[in-house]
Amino acid sequence: MIKVEHLTKKYGKKVAVNDISFKVENGKVTVFLVLTVLVSLRPCVMMLGLANGQGTTLFDNKPLHSYKNPSGVVVSYLKLRPSTLLVQLVTT
Repeated sequence: MIKVEHLTKKYGKKVAVNDISFKVENGKVTVFLVLTVLVSLRPCVMMLGLANGQGTTLFDNKPLHSYKNPSGVVVSYLKLRPSTLLVQLVTT
């Protein structure tokens, strides 16, 4: 499961990501509905810890950086749990 709470990203006075919270449950399909792909990429980049901002993302109740091999966690979601779609991430 992926749990995202209060993701927020601002560039000066511009708000790029405005307090997004959701859970991606095992075996469920979750999709971002956005105007452009660029809008959908920012939360994903933040979820992976590749961009700063506010909020938290937990992968199976742990932050991604706490795993010994974080890229392996994301890859395992991509390969082993193909039943859930989250923008460009496939996970459950």
